[in-house]
Amino acid sequence: MDDVIKKGLSIVSELRDHGFEAYIVGGAVRDYHIGRKPKDVDVVTSASPDEIRTLYPHAFQINRQFQTLTVHLQKVAIEVSTLRGGSIEDDLCSRDFTINAMALAMNGDIIDPTGGKTDLENGVIRSFHPEARFKEDPLRMLRAPRFASELGFTVAKGTAEAIKGSCSLLADVAVERVEKELTQLMIGTHRSSGWCLLHETGLYPFIPGVSLSKETVLRMKEISRSPGLLPADGFWAILYLLENRSMKLPLAKEKKKRIRTIVHYVGERQNHSWNETMLYQASLSVATVVEQIRALFGQASVHEEELRQLWSSLPIQTRTELAVTGRDVMAHFQKKGGPWLADTLADIEEAVLLKHIENEKKSIIQWLEERRVES
Repeated sequence: MDDVIKKGLSIVSELRDHGFEAYIVGGAVRDYHIGRKPKDVDVVTSASPDEIRTLYPHAFQINRQFQTLTVHLQKVAIEVSTLRGGSIEDDLCSRDFTINAMALAMNGDIIDPTGGKTDLENGVIRSFHPEARFKEDPLRMLRAPRFASELGFTVAKGTAEAIKGSCSLLADVAVERVEKELTQLMIGTHRSSGWCLLHETGLYPFIPGVSLSKETVLRMKEISRSPGLLPADGFWAILYLLENRSMKLPLAKEKKKRIRTIVHYVGERQNHSWNETMLYQASLSVATVVEQIRALFGQASVHEEELRQLWSSLPIQTRTELAVTGRDVMAHFQKKGGPWLADTLADIEEAVLLKHIENEKKSIIQWLEERRVES
């Protein structure tokens, strides 16, 4: 049995020992059933949040709406929620899709009131009373193409029709909730199917912070048929390019910065080849993604190994590798910091990168002295 499942069952066992009902539910049961390693595990219990907190004093609450607390067990974060409804069956029937609406009991029995096991075996994404489920949480509609991409399943006709009829509700979802679903859609093994479903259900114009055009969705569908797999930030960069940089990008600040950096160097590569300075400023990881994007668009691209060789030849790969620090420079010139210091460090960085001087403290100080004399 998978280690993550074992840890979940140990929580189930402890809750049961204290007189509460408890089960593993959701994606972990789905993945366990199809022989896939679960990424995380969720537990539901008849215990209230206060009772859970009494058993696990270090647990913290992350979702008051669903009365969910996170319990850490040997570096595994396990979400423990109070049962919704009067029974485990009621709880499962309120979940997004039947394939996620199964529970694993302590004795190994699978509780499956909505036919999720059959849908798993048939490769079907189906919602139990879909209109009600999507009204409760419209993000569930975006999870359908996400699971189509991840698992290669088809969406049941009734569920697809319910998405078409409810898709405008997605626009009311908080922007920050969109990232995970779209990212998983982009990197799934069957990602072209996910984009196809976004198009067929009409969800794409209603995605908060993204609001894609039909042309972009169809282009992403074609691009996603390529056997090569980009990292997620590469697909986000392509989306940003296809939407003419008009997307808000529902991402954290650092992720947005990286996407825009990738897009910038995609533009730079239209007119320039990689040299030491350009590669240093971009970073190896950004340059690699840029070349993967060029290959996807049918443009001449540099192989990753060639980029690695050029990267390895650089005297430094980040400013922190310089043999001198700002403190060294201030001490040498006996001056306090200021704009001059940033300019001087930038000059040193460039001189070392272009191999005008060795990256050694003595050589750099001597070079600075020569510059001072010349000026």
